[in-house]
Amino acid sequence: MKIQADLIAEANVDSYSSYMFANPKNMPASNFSFSEENQKYLFEAVAFEMNTRGYTSTRGADLIIRLQGGTSLESERGTPPPMYDPMMFRPGFGPHFHPYGFRRFDDISNKQTTIIVDIIDAKTEKLIWQGVASGVLTKKKEDVELKIREAVKDIFDKYPFRAKVSP
Repeated sequence: MKIQADLIAEANVDSYSSYMFANPKNMPASNFSFSEENQKYLFEAVAFEMNTRGYTSTRGADLIIRLQGGTSLESERGTPPPMYDPMMFRPGFGPHFHPYGFRRFDDISNKQTTIIVDIIDAKTEKLIWQGVASGVLTKKKEDVELKIREAVKDIFDKYPFRAKVSP
């Protein structure tokens, strides 16, 4: 996965100690297209990273975290069969059959995933920091949770701030 992070606006980051999530249900579907199960993994991973940095989750928080992104398919076309293949016309075999498998255009789809983490000052409603992970998440459904957690960790490895410590 490719990771990018930017400090967007100057802010007094030393004064922040709490966070809350923006409601993804209010976002257009084009901005948040993860399945409900993957949304759960994503929110849990971000909460873990924020908690690790000393922030607490609460209503009326100093920071608002807006998550965006999703998965889209990018397909590639396989190699076409040769115009004439003597194996295709053997008795007992229909066209397009080959003893080693079908000889046809193959659709090979890659799931390109993008995860965007926006951290916003709750008082000014200005975007302070943004982290983005993009690339092929995984082809195995059982690995999705782990890969989401890894991508979020990689994003937050570029987040330079920690929560304000109360005296």
